[in-house]
Order: sequence, then C-alpha cells, then structure tokens
Amino acid sequence: TLRNALAEAQSALDESRAEAESLKDQALRARAEADNVRKRADRSIENAHKYALERFVNDLLPAVDSFERAVDAATDLKGSGGEAVSAM
Repeated sequence: TLRNALAEAQSALDESRAEAESLKDQALRARAEADNVRKRADRSIENAHKYALERFVNDLLPAVDSFERAVDAATDLKGSGGEAVSAM
C-alpha cells in the first residue's frame, strides 16, 4: 500500500541520513588525525634540526678550546720563535 511504501521510504531516508552523519564524523576525525600527524612531523623535523645544530656546536667546542690554548701558548712563546704561530 501507499502507507507502507511511504514508511519504507522514510526508513530508508533515516538510514541514509544516519550513514551520512557517520561518514561525516569519520571524515572529520580523519582530517583531525591528519592535522595531528602533520604537526607531529613538523615538531619532529624542528627538533632534528635543533639537536643537529646543538650536536655540531658541542662537537666544535673542543676544537675551539684547543685552538684557544694553542694561541695562548703561542703568545707565551713570543720572542722565542712563536711569532709565526701567533700570526695565524
């Protein structure tokens, strides 16, 4: 009958609306997760750059210290042949 057909159509419409709402929710969650992954990746890259620079500086410090000691030693040797070293 017409009433049964109308009831079935209404039921199908309600199911379609519920499914559409569920899919919309899933899409929003997927977008939020993608944003979170992007932000984590950005932070990870930023940290990698930061710590790479920090490691480089820490590796360079002993060489700078040694150079400073060499310059100090050369300064102490001035007058006994150390002029050439201190000129560097």
